[in-house]
Amino acid sequence: RAKQLGSYRLVERLGSGGMGEVWRAEHRLLARRAAIKLIRQDDTDGDLAHAQERFRREARSLASLRSRNTIEIYDYGVADDGTFFYVMELLDGLDLESLVKHYGPQPAERVVAILIQACRSLAEAHDAGMVHRDIKPANLFLCRAADEVDLIKVLDFGLVKSVQQTNSSAGLETLAPGQGSQPRLLTSRAHLTQLDAITGTPDYMAPEQITGEIIDRRADLYALGCIGYWLLSGRTLFPGRALLQVLMGHLHDTPPSLASLIDPPPPPALIELLDDCLQKSPQARPPHARVVLERLQRIQFAPGQAFGAEQATAWWAAYQPIRIAEAHDPTHELSDQSRALLRSRMAEIPPTSATS
Repeated sequence: RAKQLGSYRLVERLGSGGMGEVWRAEHRLLARRAAIKLIRQDDTDGDLAHAQERFRREARSLASLRSRNTIEIYDYGVADDGTFFYVMELLDGLDLESLVKHYGPQPAERVVAILIQACRSLAEAHDAGMVHRDIKPANLFLCRAADEVDLIKVLDFGLVKSVQQTNSSAGLETLAPGQGSQPRLLTSRAHLTQLDAITGTPDYMAPEQITGEIIDRRADLYALGCIGYWLLSGRTLFPGRALLQVLMGHLHDTPPSLASLIDPPPPPALIELLDDCLQKSPQARPPHARVVLERLQRIQFAPGQAFGAEQATAWWAAYQPIRIAEAHDPTHELSDQSRALLRSRMAEIPPTSATS
């Protein structure tokens, strides 16, 4: 039975999670397709006030941003039954986590184009005094719109915080005077799971975010460096570790060099930039997303590393039948038949652009 929410008819549930559901919807009068994110009172785990505030903050944050690379919001409200919702553009594509899981590490030139677009979204948010705090592959969506392909949209501003706000000491055990000057991480897995839910995602959290210090836009740039590492190598910085070990890795360990993981290695300028973003100290990182953007735009590629508009269009032509048939659920594993079809379609793309 079709469900109504304001002026929209809910057509199909696209996904669900800890903060409610996302539906594909249509405007009853305009016939415009959209996505609706909604949260009911029974989805709040008893903390209705916190859920309402996060939802309201995400809607208002998105509504204030105009970058082409930030998902657009159309409407926001509360239904008669107490369901909170906002209406946003419906995207055709897949997130970067699914991209790498299904199609492997990506060509360096494509990665640079992706990061450039993410920086444009973050630069506007940072200029407005916002810190996203949950930049991760699942929150960067690779899509197409009309004849434009490989378009990045930054999603999920539910954890956004003004740089004027202080970050609570979640994840820290309070020390009495004389107990030491260094913060001490709580080792409870339950507490760390709560930390994940409140302030970020462990694989992409900056060190200062883990230790509960006041964070600024450079925490987003650390996460962006983690995403670049993921896209190029197909692995996180500290894979195969327990949650606490991942967090300690961000605090103390140096990940393997990208040059040692990728053959041929990416341009040195790209490796250097990602290394700068991944510095443990915020002061050692680039100061703003615009600085990262400018450095990305200066990176040069050899002809054999090309992944331009022609290659992107060919990739999407190969991807389209797989997406329609099997990827309504972004976690869906491709069948052997679909993998074979994808390989045959990708063989038509010029060899210099083939993905790993």
